[in-house]
Amino acid sequence: MERSSPQEPETLRPRSVSLTIRGFPGSTDEVIALFGVAADSSGLASTPALPGKALLKRSYVRFNVDLAPDTPLFRMVQAILDHMGGIDRLSECLRRIEPEHIDIDLVLPVRDSPEQEGGFISPSSIADLQRIGATLSFSFLDRRK
Repeated sequence: MERSSPQEPETLRPRSVSLTIRGFPGSTDEVIALFGVAADSSGLASTPALPGKALLKRSYVRFNVDLAPDTPLFRMVQAILDHMGGIDRLSECLRRIEPEHIDIDLVLPVRDSPEQEGGFISPSSIADLQRIGATLSFSFLDRRK
């Protein structure tokens, strides 16, 4: 009888959700300090996004939360809202900085199967997105790192 060799465990990319705020007066440091949460990335208008690249047209700050691979879709929006201090705190901070654009991005690793997982966004999450004037985007990435 032939033994199969143990396979290396597959490293899966986590689900994540980010909040990106673009086009605001003032510095990115001021915006980050206002929220009191560490930013995943940020950039100032009129500076290169990366060395040698085009200049940014708008300042931006991105906050991110990594989630377990099996986190249901309907919990993802609430995860970033909670991370930012709740919808009331987030609304107040956004009112103070008056950004041009607010986006919540759901990063969803896709599965290697003919059928993909379904999901939904709850009415309360849709209402929260509307309250802060945010768009909702979806990024589908390879599930392996």
